[in-house]
Amino acid sequence: MNVKQISLFAALAAALALSGCQRNELEVGNSGVKEVNTQFVFNVATSSARTKQAADAVQEGESPSFRGITDAKLMTYVLDQDGQILKADATAPKVYDLAQLVPAGTGPRRVVEMSLPLQTNTLLLYGRAPQGGAKDVFTAYDYYGHLDKYEVKETVGSANFQLGKRLQDATGFYAMEKLIAGILTVIMNTSMTAADVKSAITAGGFAVGEEEEFSQLWWSMYYKPDQEADSGMSPVESGKHQYPLEERLGHLYREMVNIRYVQDGATELRAGSGEATLRIVQDLWSVINAVRCAAPLSRAETVAKAFAEKVSERLGIYFSYESLPTNGSPVTGVNFKSVSEIAAHLIGGEYNNQTYSADVYWPDNAAALACMPTSGEITAIGTKLPKEFPDNYNSMRGAAYMNFDQDNYYFYYPKYFNTSEVGGIPGDADEGYSAESYYYPAELLYFGNSPLRTSALEHVTADYPESVADWKNETKWSAEKDGKADWTGTHVMSTTHSVAMKYPIRYGVSMLETKVGYSSEVLGYANPHLKDNNHAVQNRLAGGDLNADDEPDREIAVGDGSFLLTGIVVGGQTQNVGWDFLPISDPVAGKKITGFIYDKAVTSQQVKKDNGSGFTPNYTVVFDNYSAGGYGSRNPGDFGQDKVYVALEFQNKTGVDFYGNFNLIRNDGYFYLIGELDPTKSEAFSFEDGFEIPPYLYDGGTYVGIPRVFMQDYKTSVTFKFGPNSLKYAYLTVPDLRASSLTLGLSVDIKWKQGLEYEEVFLGGN
Repeated sequence: MNVKQISLFAALAAALALSGCQRNELEVGNSGVKEVNTQFVFNVATSSARTKQAADAVQEGESPSFRGITDAKLMTYVLDQDGQILKADATAPKVYDLAQLVPAGTGPRRVVEMSLPLQTNTLLLYGRAPQGGAKDVFTAYDYYGHLDKYEVKETVGSANFQLGKRLQDATGFYAMEKLIAGILTVIMNTSMTAADVKSAITAGGFAVGEEEEFSQLWWSMYYKPDQEADSGMSPVESGKHQYPLEERLGHLYREMVNIRYVQDGATELRAGSGEATLRIVQDLWSVINAVRCAAPLSRAETVAKAFAEKVSERLGIYFSYESLPTNGSPVTGVNFKSVSEIAAHLIGGEYNNQTYSADVYWPDNAAALACMPTSGEITAIGTKLPKEFPDNYNSMRGAAYMNFDQDNYYFYYPKYFNTSEVGGIPGDADEGYSAESYYYPAELLYFGNSPLRTSALEHVTADYPESVADWKNETKWSAEKDGKADWTGTHVMSTTHSVAMKYPIRYGVSMLETKVGYSSEVLGYANPHLKDNNHAVQNRLAGGDLNADDEPDREIAVGDGSFLLTGIVVGGQTQNVGWDFLPISDPVAGKKITGFIYDKAVTSQQVKKDNGSGFTPNYTVVFDNYSAGGYGSRNPGDFGQDKVYVALEFQNKTGVDFYGNFNLIRNDGYFYLIGELDPTKSEAFSFEDGFEIPPYLYDGGTYVGIPRVFMQDYKTSVTFKFGPNSLKYAYLTVPDLRASSLTLGLSVDIKWKQGLEYEEVFLGGN
């Protein structure tokens, strides 16, 4: 069904009408346009009923709550022919600012005194739903959506509706990235001087050979001894393979810095949020603690033990803990210290002399030093906590990716990244997307574009049809009144008493309805489970030498509550739409700016073993994604429209860690899976009769509707399914530090309401 018929049937009974009380003509201002006084009648059916989740924010359900209409603009036109809608840019002779047209809960009808220019035969109406206050744990912007621009002017082509950027404090955001990356950089650049190495050997009861010379010992040398030699060789005892404690240091370094590159230059998407960093550091510190508390069996292990002690000291500068056991057991309760405590060591004091010194703590290269935060950037962070990054900047966890510069030995957050992994195309050919490419959901917007019905008879409010169906029923308008023919006119005349818009008011936005479940194949197992990506990850670590039966994928048992849906990311969204609510270029940038809508107003919902049928839908309001450049064929199913990728953010509540696309998804950690919505993979589709939505294209006078994933006033319903192999494509991951030694990942069953219909589709392979 059309969104209008589902959600506006009761909430906005689609009636916009004008009724006259006088026939006298008058001059208005200096425009020279003659007008006739009329009454503006808006018909709204309201309800106090509420549905679950965000349904009341989008007026979805059988008995939605009408939120009202504010910032309303009514624009009049005199077209060459009566009975037409506005199909292209034009300047309105008259624009009415109707402000708060209908307050929430008002209705079912409201009459506003106003006047209309003579000969008017077409009207446009714009409006938006009032914001309301914060809802539950969500801000008003998160719950009701947000636009940075809502501009309606007398020249239709000047209209501009712009999605609201989530990241408003970019300076603080990027400063926090440098702070977290700087901490990891100085830790992974821990080193020991030659004197430290000799001292550790002597303290362990071993002799230092007179012929041996020890240079600076960097942590990287346990992964690549002497920077160039084959890994696996001891950096302390020349010609010897690494001892067990050295191997553990080497493994830690490899997993921390080796953010893997794959085909076409794509890289592992390493989680860079504050909470992910704390998981990484707690794992790192636990292994370091085991090494520092171990009993060394050789000179090299004595040095490794001393090196681990130094790393532990460095960790303690920036992180606190609940317990640091002396028996080598795991460290617990790791948290960031305050920003001021971190800054005292990271940008000032004994360690930040910007020069290479004997007590090397900072990396010995200018490139790494240049990536450390400055005092001004620390000030920009203010009182925000690293643990809460990037949520404390209104961004999603997936907006913080971490990488490592293999040549200069420092961590950094790429400002721009190719987010094909989460769908869409690069926002700029030379840059791609950034953390500034994430938007709030769109607001609930209204759009009316209609020819007129006029009557020379006077009408009271109760005369007008109330429901959507009646408003569209011609017989409701053809009856006589007081023995006279009624509603016979199509434009405003001096004899006109009553005027009504022929077409109902509709939504100017689209809506994504999201449900999540397990596929029938998963539920068909005696013990429902999903396979992780263990074999591929271990084979990659082993250099591709594993046989098919080596290191098989793990079977991750699933049931009700194994995964929680915590967020929805919709790709392929253009930031600006114009007068007809289709994508336009940004007036300032001069180009289309694309990005992602991130909807966090999701009450963490359990994915249950009911095939998605019992999952309470979440509703995300989005812009129409029509692509003018893609239209090349009118053959059904081949309209050249873009695919849309939707990434779902989940929390792992299986009780176990599992391997995603490149690395580890920790228990209680967050990850993303992607579903592909393809407008060409659908069954037969036809638009609702008698109502044309943009783009206004015609073939021999016949309307040509262009199906796409998101169409204004239509609801796209999607049931995402976990297939047997979905976890193989999970990201963002963290390194597997404790072990010794994007892509499509959802099955999608998509159905449109009177739109495209999709069968169950497995993505990423099985």
